[in-house]
Amino acid sequence: MTALADPPAAAITGPGRPGARRGREIFRTAGSVALVAAIFGFAVPHFASYRSVWVSMGAMPSAQALLVAAAAAASMISSWIMICSVPPSIRLREAAVVNLGSNAVANTLPAGGALAMGVSWAMLSSWGVSTAEYVHRRFWPVCLS
Repeated sequence: MTALADPPAAAITGPGRPGARRGREIFRTAGSVALVAAIFGFAVPHFASYRSVWVSMGAMPSAQALLVAAAAAASMISSWIMICSVPPSIRLREAAVVNLGSNAVANTLPAGGALAMGVSWAMLSSWGVSTAEYVHRRFWPVCLS
């Protein structure tokens, strides 16, 4: 018998099954794309007309359209900067993810505001923000406003 034993099978193949992880990622991506396509293809046309929006945008001068786009971008970025300043450990990219993700939940689901608080807490806690810091800096200002 030799002093070296055979390595375990997990050491040879790596953690988990890479093929299963890849398949899961493809499934999640395809599911997300299908959901967005269904929303914009079936749900939105019931309460909005793409044609009227396109006509309104076409009637808008290009300078006015650029001004609207710049105002929208400035509004989003200013909220990301505010999120970065509250827990200083959060980077701008993470602030954007928290803001866009929680806003998407808040604006699309019933009782979305409450669910969005949970989504933002889950994201921030995964990045190392403590529960006490989240409650002090994020929860109470929302409740008091």
